[in-house]
Amino acid sequence: KWACCVLVVRAGRVVLTRNVVGRVGCVYRPGAVVACNVTHIAPFAVTEGIVAGAGRALARGGLLVLYGPFVVSGRMMGEGNAAFDRGLRAENPDWGLRDTADIGDLAGMAGLSFAALTAMPANNHLLLFRKP
Repeated sequence: KWACCVLVVRAGRVVLTRNVVGRVGCVYRPGAVVACNVTHIAPFAVTEGIVAGAGRALARGGLLVLYGPFVVSGRMMGEGNAAFDRGLRAENPDWGLRDTADIGDLAGMAGLSFAALTAMPANNHLLLFRKP
């Protein structure tokens, strides 16, 4: 089973609270939900859960930040990423690079708006969505 968690820092002390993102009755509204190098090494349902949970949990103006290798609007970003994608799918057919357009569709359904797509080193990207 996949679990979401929020890492909260209060008065310089780290408090880890499990299974709170998007739960009914959750009082804490984070300013950001960050997932690095997750979407490609987990079933797509995990990405769906991260995006939906962020849509429910984020404070107004909050950001969903996704980092990693992506297919950008149907376009594979380099032969290295194509080979990486093939290797992931060979290891587990539920894994693989996700298309930013598909994640954008999920974000829209979750009430999030596209904020930015920034190229990073090694054909990775920073994909941001904002809760209006």
